[in-house]
Amino acid sequence: PSAATGGNFFVAANLTLSGTITPGTGTTTFEGSSAQSITGTPVGNAALGNVSFEGAGTKSFTGAYASTSNFIIQSTSGAVSAPSGLLYISGNYVNNSGTDGFTSSNTGTTTFSGTSAQTIGGTLTDAARLGTTTFEGAGTKTFVAANASTSNFIVDSTSGTVYAPSDYLSITNNYRNNSGTDGFAHNSA
Repeated sequence: PSAATGGNFFVAANLTLSGTITPGTGTTTFEGSSAQSITGTPVGNAALGNVSFEGAGTKSFTGAYASTSNFIIQSTSGAVSAPSGLLYISGNYVNNSGTDGFTSSNTGTTTFSGTSAQTIGGTLTDAARLGTTTFEGAGTKTFVAANASTSNFIVDSTSGTVYAPSDYLSITNNYRNNSGTDGFAHNSA
């Protein structure tokens, strides 16, 4: 990895994590033009902090778990493969890299866990669908993308209101709303 600059950290090669990570307010940018792996188990409250993916190389989480604040896939990024188990996102999610920008394991879960408002945007269909998606944490979760696809869609009892995409939401398996009548709402934006 290259040196941290101004609170930001730029990684052009593989990253192996061990021990405790204390994220700041900066962003870790995975910018490799060749394939990159993120090895280790960055869990806890937004253990990786804000992450951004750019550079043509694929990016793969090789562990079963990861935790971030904002999770941004830039239009210049190769495909980003989610962890095989759980990906916790406590901030915003954007996939600007199209249908090949994000791949989620058939057994993996993406959890939006923010206690403050979160937005979910960019390409969220076809190969870039979110897989099993869970919402928890008191913050509202708003799809700013017009369309989204998931395999399972679960609103936990701890979740703030989840606002659906404005055009369509495709759920190929199960839908569960444990948050009551205010847990899931149409987004007419």
